[in-house]
Amino acid sequence: MVRGRRFGLASLFFALLSGFVEAEVPLYEAKARLGPVASPPVKKARWAKLDRTLNAWLEAQEARKFAQQAGLRSDGDAVQVYVVAAQGAEEKVQTFLTERGCTKLLRAENIFQCFADAPLVRAAAEQPEVLVVRVPSYYRPAPWETQIGLRALTGSMTTEALTAMNVPAWHSAGIQGQGVKVGIIDGGFTGYQALLGSDLPPADRFMIWPDGTANMADTEHGTMCAEIVYDIVPQATMYVAATVTEVDIVNAVQWMQSQGVKVITMSQGWLSWGPGDGTGTLATAVNNFVSSGGFWANSAGNSRLAHWQGSWVDNDGDGWLEFDGTGREVNCVTDGAGNCVNIPAQKRIFASLVWNQWNNPQTDLDFYIVKWDASSSQWVVFGKSADTQNGQVGQRPVEENFDVATTDQETAYGFAVKLYSGPTNVQLEFFNRFDNNPLAV
Repeated sequence: MVRGRRFGLASLFFALLSGFVEAEVPLYEAKARLGPVASPPVKKARWAKLDRTLNAWLEAQEARKFAQQAGLRSDGDAVQVYVVAAQGAEEKVQTFLTERGCTKLLRAENIFQCFADAPLVRAAAEQPEVLVVRVPSYYRPAPWETQIGLRALTGSMTTEALTAMNVPAWHSAGIQGQGVKVGIIDGGFTGYQALLGSDLPPADRFMIWPDGTANMADTEHGTMCAEIVYDIVPQATMYVAATVTEVDIVNAVQWMQSQGVKVITMSQGWLSWGPGDGTGTLATAVNNFVSSGGFWANSAGNSRLAHWQGSWVDNDGDGWLEFDGTGREVNCVTDGAGNCVNIPAQKRIFASLVWNQWNNPQTDLDFYIVKWDASSSQWVVFGKSADTQNGQVGQRPVEENFDVATTDQETAYGFAVKLYSGPTNVQLEFFNRFDNNPLAV
């Protein structure tokens, strides 16, 4: 069989496997009927340094149930958090977290990632050296990556591009990666054990980042990428890391460097991990690796049809973003041809909105999931992400943690953006993880 990463078929696979069907929905219908939340209440948070999700978690009657529904990573009564330290206070914050029992602690610059229970989260928010405490931005595999039917793509295959890369000639010359250490960073490596010594190196040449073992079964995507690398350099030693946050990635890179890895390939990305202009925590780690003599290869992305980008436009002045400047205020999940599709019940929606104010954002935008209500023939609000952006140091121009994100019925779903406060001279973009978007640019 031939192993090819035909990601262009991802949308079709997902539609077939998930049972998506075209919805009987007029495209961008009833924009004015988003009006019930046209004047949202004043944002109030009991703990000003905590994001909206952590505030809700602390106030929940059933904290464990809330954590599960909100998609938080948990360990007993503790949830995974980012604690962001003020500049120059990193060591003091690290000492505080260690002494208070923050577990599985990792650090990237001034960001500390760990599992903290409710008393510790509250205590961290009261520390003057702490800027914010928030939920990490998680890498979310595309839906097709986790479909059981696609696991047949893993194992007993040959990479189709070997000849195009002139690999057979290198192999015939005896150059097969002997003595080379290659790092592979991905969201998971499901099923790798069964492939050791066949489609992957033997166990003594397959090293796993210790802090990422809990993520190894999250997706087969990393396994497939590792198989491609193995076909190219079958004598190399692999160092693999299953990562879900940018702090994970930074620490995985540092581990690989400590092991002598000089080549790293990563097929991950998430919109809210940084400005996307070569700066930020993750970009700094990559630049440091390359500056030390390493070679970094990164996937360019397969999500154009799941992406929208543009300026703020609100011609009718109702506070809702018009995605194309002609009054379209709902951007629905589509089949790629502009037709809204029904999403089955009990599917989790992942999406991330960012705008270009990465240093102390002054514009406060809220990100909504809306759904089509056939009984009233209108779009209605389903869930929202509404953190506060008011210029406070440590805040981010990001909305992605929805209060409700698991579909409750089979119907069409979409996205809308609401201005809460602040200047409107901003550039916005968002991704969803259903691989389609009617206004992709």
